[in-house]
Amino acid sequence: MDEQEEYEEPKWKKPLLAVIGIVCITLLLTWTITSTPLAGIVSSLHLGEELEEKVTYNNLTITFLDDTKNMLVEKYDEDGKEYAACLEGTVDGTEYSITNVYFPEITQRSFGHVRFNACNEETIVMLHSHPFGHCSASLTDRNTLRKMQVSNPSRLMMVQCEPTRISVYI
Repeated sequence: MDEQEEYEEPKWKKPLLAVIGIVCITLLLTWTITSTPLAGIVSSLHLGEELEEKVTYNNLTITFLDDTKNMLVEKYDEDGKEYAACLEGTVDGTEYSITNVYFPEITQRSFGHVRFNACNEETIVMLHSHPFGHCSASLTDRNTLRKMQVSNPSRLMMVQCEPTRISVYI
């Protein structure tokens, strides 16, 4: 073979490198979406209702009377940490009317966690906030709801994940 002859790359080399690059980018994106805080947001994109004066969820209607809805929006915007609220009112079948909101004493709180004193027996909806975009209720949230429903089966739980977005749990 003459030293002056040019080396010719195999035809399969460029396509193989392209496939390896695509696989690497796919793995990186998958890891980014599933292993970072973005995972909670992506997984809960389909969850949540617009927080309006009247919210319809499945066969339930939840009506916020007076200034109760605005109290929740303002509280969410207050300081960026999680909070809890006890919503009182009346239940008539599948119609929930919220007439009062009070905020129980917080015993432990951070950006992504809140522990608070229990709501009173007149509470028909227990609400707490999650960081922006994280609308999914945790296993702890669902267990708390089940415990609350022992004394009052019509109680609901809401997760507020944006100033005007909530998820309702029955």
